[in-house]
Amino acid sequence: MSKSTNVSVSMSPSCAGAWRRLERSFEGDGAMLPVMVRGLADAWNESGTAIGEASDALNLESRSVAPFTR
Repeated sequence: MSKSTNVSVSMSPSCAGAWRRLERSFEGDGAMLPVMVRGLADAWNESGTAIGEASDALNLESRSVAPFTR
């Protein structure tokens, strides 16, 4: 048995409108909405991790090259 959790979220009016459109697209198949939201959240998390790793690599590269370019 799964436990349901309510989450309160603040969002811009344009984001809220997009969310309402997403909810309407799943009318009649409400069980798929949580699956879709979890997938979007996972993708967002993975992209944030990738961006952080790329930023760290660029920072490291700039610090290792900078002494030789002065």
